[in-house]
Amino acid sequence: MNNYQAIRDNIQLADIILTRDINSPISKVIANVTHSCWSHSMLYLGDDKILETDDKGIWVRPLEDYLGGDYAIGLFRVKPQPDKKKLKKVVKKARKMLGINYNWLQLVWQFILRICGKSEDKAFSFKAGTGMICTEAVARAYRKIGVQFKLIPPWQMEPVDFDESKITVRII
Repeated sequence: MNNYQAIRDNIQLADIILTRDINSPISKVIANVTHSCWSHSMLYLGDDKILETDDKGIWVRPLEDYLGGDYAIGLFRVKPQPDKKKLKKVVKKARKMLGINYNWLQLVWQFILRICGKSEDKAFSFKAGTGMICTEAVARAYRKIGVQFKLIPPWQMEPVDFDESKITVRII
């Protein structure tokens, strides 16, 4: 049974959406390497739109694209939930990132660090290249209001970090 209707019924501004494309080998590799069921993160912008960071860069996409396909999907919320004014700041910050390129080099670097067991080692923390990966965009948007999910830089975040964060709760 899917949870798509439950997501539609419960999603709120600036919620974090974690997904895994069950038919994608790349998605499966990311989930396996990060020891998670997730491979991708997005931010809900309201009005059935999400902030998406993929090989096209950072762009706005309809939420619907993830609710009718072959995706494992989870809905997460920061707790305690910031007030509406702060959530609007998160979304505004996210929208300012539109058009930024995807950072393939950072993805490869994170993969290498994860394989070597150094994914959170501060000695190996540096931003490789320009652009952003999906988790970095979500983490940076929330940093606008002082929310930090883990004590690591945004470019080191992985989808599993939102799931395991002490300040998020899984809604769906």
